[in-house]
Amino acid sequence: MSIRCSDAPASRHRRERGGDPYDHLEPELAVLHGLDPGDPVRAALRDRLIDRCLPLADHLASRYTGRGQGFDDLRQVARLGAVLAVDRYDPNLGTPFLAFAIPTITGELRRFFRDCGWTVHVPRRVKEMQQRIAAATGRLAQQLHRMPTREDLAADLGVPVAAVEEAMLGSRCYRTESLDLLLDLDDDPPSPRDGSLAVTESSYELVEDALAVAPHLRDLTPAELDLLRLRFATRLSQQQIGDRLGVSQMTVCRMLLRILQQLRAGAAAEPEPAGGIPA
Repeated sequence: MSIRCSDAPASRHRRERGGDPYDHLEPELAVLHGLDPGDPVRAALRDRLIDRCLPLADHLASRYTGRGQGFDDLRQVARLGAVLAVDRYDPNLGTPFLAFAIPTITGELRRFFRDCGWTVHVPRRVKEMQQRIAAATGRLAQQLHRMPTREDLAADLGVPVAAVEEAMLGSRCYRTESLDLLLDLDDDPPSPRDGSLAVTESSYELVEDALAVAPHLRDLTPAELDLLRLRFATRLSQQQIGDRLGVSQMTVCRMLLRILQQLRAGAAAEPEPAGGIPA
């Protein structure tokens, strides 16, 4: 949504120099409040009042720049707040319009950051803790002459260290980086970020082999299992195993070869479908 109003030369000049007297809008707002919603005079007066409030909205929006949101979006949200301030102001309460408009506009800006600014949803208590940590960090840095630790912040705020760590971790959820982001790592052309995260795990194949062999270990005798344990868990040599069992190294080699061939054949065999239905 884009909020635009036509600018008369005089009003444009006042906005450029920032001299529009917002604190004198109450009489016109009182007239607006008393007009019938369908009165064309009310519509024209409402547009004029909103137009006069736009510089205030732009000024308040500029205070929130540098927080991860574009100024165009902030300006639109602030101008929507100015529209709401004009529509919701009740002159019968006697409150100055400026005292009502500023909280209304800043409230819309803060709501925008709360609802749209975070890439990943973070509980409100975590956001509030982040604000408390930010306020305490500068104060403690002056007192301690160093940056405060998590323990320093927790003691100062009267909260567990885990709460401080949770808030610090949650602050990373405000902005995330796309995996499609190109990284310049002296590659030609640059490679995407996900390429630097993906790695080949050698242990995956080992796990697959272990899962394939495990069901067939129950078919081995205790003596055969003990032989595998001595060779592959205890890592004894074939000669050491032979000396322990009272047989030759060649006998141990033949026994291991037979056991491994049996396990390999069992793991490679295709299991029969459940119920005996042919594949």
